[in-house]
Order: sequence, then structure tokens, then C-alpha cells
Amino acid sequence: MQPSKNINALLTLVDDPDEEVFSIVSNELISCGKSIVPDLEDLWERSGELYAQERIENLILQLNFKEIFIDFEDWKQSGHNNLFPGVLLVNKLHDPNIHAAKALLEMEQLRRLIWLELNNYLTPFEKIKVISTILFEYKSYTALPVVYNEPGHFLLNVLLEEKKGNSLILGILYYMLARQLDIPIVPLLINNQYLLGYQKDFDNKAATENIAFFIDPQYGGVIPFSAAKAYFSSQDFELLPEHCTPLNNIELVKHLVYNYSLCYKDKNNNRFNWLQQIVVLLEN
Repeated sequence: MQPSKNINALLTLVDDPDEEVFSIVSNELISCGKSIVPDLEDLWERSGELYAQERIENLILQLNFKEIFIDFEDWKQSGHNNLFPGVLLVNKLHDPNIHAAKALLEMEQLRRLIWLELNNYLTPFEKIKVISTILFEYKSYTALPVVYNEPGHFLLNVLLEEKKGNSLILGILYYMLARQLDIPIVPLLINNQYLLGYQKDFDNKAATENIAFFIDPQYGGVIPFSAAKAYFSSQDFELLPEHCTPLNNIELVKHLVYNYSLCYKDKNNNRFNWLQQIVVLLEN
């Protein structure tokens, strides 16, 4: 479909050197919605000016962000707050054209591999060993350090494709698989460190003394409560039961967006500020 004459006229002004003119043009184009992204992409290919291409890229980012922000609002307001769609929205912030089907298929394959090794007679430790063995030995998932110059390390689709990711996204994958298999694991944030906790009573999700042991999402190892307490004590932090309140899905996605946003904090673009708007949305 050809753009309307009005949009065509606006597109011809994208490279106008007058910033005031461009500001008006930019607002008008953004008000048109994401449907004009193909026209902007076509204009980018035809443009020979670097500054014009940067403007066009920024417009496309704003249009994509505007749509994904609404998706985050809808997800937050939904009654169930299913974790997978929220995590996938973080992927869409990086690549708006991402499709869920491939990630869903890979997760279903992982779930099935784990399910085939489980039975009702396994102890909690043995169930965790099954998950960890499938992920870290059979499928060779690898933990990477949390660094803020690699945004891909925070993305589920990258983790599923490359089998590499940091402790936050690995922990989210581990948690989602466990929940699909009715294994009572919950995500925790303790002294700015992400851990998983195995619950004694799956139905008592609010209990702060409900963690039997911890799981390190970097390699799937079991950490007894006493060992975790000693570790945090070495960091001058006293581990108390109230620190073991599980993160809900909105909080978990908020932490994922926040950490992902830090990859853009020192870059000369608006992406960091836009991502912070989503963090605020998920906080309130």
C-alpha cells in the first residue's frame, strides 16, 4: 500500500536541517502509528545522509516502543500475568519482529526431556538434579557473567538459541520449566543476587519461612540454607526468612527490563529512558 500524500509530504521533511521543523514532522509521523514503519525503512534505504538515517532509526524505535509499551500495560492488567508473554515482550524490545513459536517449541522440548526423567518417587533434591542435568549437561547451557554491554545476555530467545545467558535469564528459564512440571520452585532476589528457592509448601506461597533450600541458576546446584546463610554472612549480610519472599511475575519482568536497560544507560540514544518508563509502569 502506498503512503498517503500527507505521509509522503512528512517523509520528505525527515532530513530537514531545521530541528524545529523535524520535531513537528517527528510528532506527526509517530501519531500515525506503527503502520508507517515499512515506509520509514524504505526511506532509510534510499537516504544517503547519515544524520537522516539516524533520525529514521530513532523514529522506528519510538514507534516500536510505543506499541510494546501498550503491550506491557495490557500484560500487567491481565488477570493471570503469565510469565512467558512478559519475558517475550522484553525480547520484542530488542527485536520487534520476534516470534514466540520458536521459543515455545524449544521450551516444550526441554520440558518433555525433563518430564521423561521425573517420577513421583523422586526426592526434591533428585528432581532438581534431573532439571539441572538436562539443562547444564545434556543441553550444555552455560552461565555468563552479568555485564551491561551485552543486551543479548538478558534475552530468552538468545538463551534458547545459543545456550548461553546470565544468571537472571537462566533462572527465569529454570523457574518457568519447573512451574510447568509442578515443581515448587520460586524466584528470589537476595542482597541483589538472583537465586531460586525450593518451597516446602507449594500452596503457602506467601510464607517467608517456606524455603527448604536454594538453587544457583548459574549451574543448577543445590545450596542448603545453612550454606547460603554462611555465604551471605561473608558479605556482611544476614540472611533472614523475610528475605526469602518470592518475586511475583510482574516483579521478575520488571527486574529483567531494568537490568536490560542498563546496557543502554551510557549510550547516546533514548532507549534507556524509554525502558525506564516500562520499569516505572511495572512498579506502580
